[in-house]
Amino acid sequence: MKEYICYIALILVLASCGGKGGEVKSSDKKKGTVLNEVAAGNTANQLTGIKTITGFYGGVCKVTTGTDGEKDAAKRFIKVEMSHSGALDSAMNITELNAANIAMMFFTSLQGDINKYDEVITVILFGDGQSVEKKYPVSTLTMVLRKTKVVMDVVDALKDKKYDKLAQTLNANNGILQYNKDTLLHKIQRVEPTLGNVKSFVPYGFVFLKSDTKKDILRISGTIIRDKQNHEFSVDIDTNDVKDKAMFINYKL
Repeated sequence: MKEYICYIALILVLASCGGKGGEVKSSDKKKGTVLNEVAAGNTANQLTGIKTITGFYGGVCKVTTGTDGEKDAAKRFIKVEMSHSGALDSAMNITELNAANIAMMFFTSLQGDINKYDEVITVILFGDGQSVEKKYPVSTLTMVLRKTKVVMDVVDALKDKKYDKLAQTLNANNGILQYNKDTLLHKIQRVEPTLGNVKSFVPYGFVFLKSDTKKDILRISGTIIRDKQNHEFSVDIDTNDVKDKAMFINYKL
């Protein structure tokens, strides 16, 4: 995907953060203690999840459930395996986002059934033989889903051209990234008319980052659909912010 050149001349140096979701490529995968794994995809909620994911990415979606670990500490998982997806094959540069998006799509489709599991596992099998596995604890997905409201508040403010409301969603004094909020809002108001009216926001997924002060940052990314020019978009959020404010917004992934 072509990166949209950000008009905001502010740079936040971030590095990928581990610990929120493990990634294993096929050549590096270690053998775990799996007590049980059975075919799933036969409940109404699971079928809804499969339909949602394949409707977005195409390909084939296989779902299995099981437990991993010793009996007294075994984690109950539901695994979503994607294959034969041209969309995923052509977007390997954002695989981490795609894996997270697949997990979130399935998580939201499970509804009340999610209390049966401790984690959602995404497996992507690429056409060239490579594979990626990411694990997402249910607690993490629950938190990200709650924080997604922050992104929608930002998008709604842009859609309604209510820049005073947008200002209220931004926390410039976040202790991680300091910037002049008035300057940022001025630049946003200047560029918005050139992009056109906001129609919708299409999520691409999320990643966890670390600031240079070792604080956790959640970045939720996607595309804003407009009547003139669509563009990539993401919102950085402090995972420990109880007020659920946006730390920064980026016109890029």
